[in-house]
Amino acid sequence: MRKRAHKLVLDALGVQSLAAVVGGSMGGMSALEWPLCTPVGYVNAIIPIATSADHSAWGISWAEAQKQCIYADSNYQDGFYDVASQPTSGLAAARMVAMLTYRSSVSFDKRFGRKALPKRKSLPNANENLADSGNGVNGISQNPKCDAFRSSNCARIEASNGTQTPTHRTRSPVFSAQGYLKYQGDKFIRRFDANCYINLTNKMNTHDLTRDRIVKGEETDEVDEAFTEVLKAVPPKALVVSVDTDNLFEPEQQVRLAKYLPNATLSTIRSEDGHDGFLLEFEVLDGLISERLKEVCSWVYKGPRLLESNGTGSAAIRDSVFGEVESEW
Repeated sequence: MRKRAHKLVLDALGVQSLAAVVGGSMGGMSALEWPLCTPVGYVNAIIPIATSADHSAWGISWAEAQKQCIYADSNYQDGFYDVASQPTSGLAAARMVAMLTYRSSVSFDKRFGRKALPKRKSLPNANENLADSGNGVNGISQNPKCDAFRSSNCARIEASNGTQTPTHRTRSPVFSAQGYLKYQGDKFIRRFDANCYINLTNKMNTHDLTRDRIVKGEETDEVDEAFTEVLKAVPPKALVVSVDTDNLFEPEQQVRLAKYLPNATLSTIRSEDGHDGFLLEFEVLDGLISERLKEVCSWVYKGPRLLESNGTGSAAIRDSVFGEVESEW
């Protein structure tokens, strides 16, 4: 649907062909679909990045864990919630889970380790819709029986251990890594809708380039044959880009994709940042993309430049909309 909508816009603008379609992750799925959904020759080249020919069971399972976070929020109301009462706690938790799939354990250990959350970090309080409220207000239960049980249980622990135990469980982050995830969750709910999030994950789950195009068997050879047959329609010399630490779209998936695509090339980016490496290693990626486009779309680089530099030069990028680059952290 999204590609058809884009095609209608391009038609209205009088665009007769595309030099190249470049995309990463879900955008990579779209890049693969474009030449299969348009007339032969409309797309000249594709560069799918950190993506796959079909969404894996691993990716589907991570998406399900995220969706269950949203479903568990009492404000979800089976999707019929009021826009003023979004299931923000569930959506924030879903975003936190997703952030773990975008990075790697190495990147988190290197960035946060076991460092305590610095006092200078200002995190939202429980009244700002993040999942601090728990089963009540500000982490305090509204059920007197639960409160009494918790207090008596804490007293027993104190008596047996000789320690002081908080009356109420703390929900505030202690470690820097926890604070970072909560920060990302809070930032996300300010700009995203829960139903949209669920719909996007469902779109990714159903991604399969052979779907409704060819019947494929279940054996490995049959699957490979089906994908190879479908992807014959894709322009040759595609550049497939992989990230060596990607835990969401694992490198093996790009190896398979490069094997299916006609006369394709596979390039691997070395990065400690997992799936987000394709967003963070932009200088390396820029070199790979530019080199391939100059080869397969050389005419684009002839004549005067259509866009001029705004004079900012190569200033360091300090922040990004989706949280890949965060100067505060």
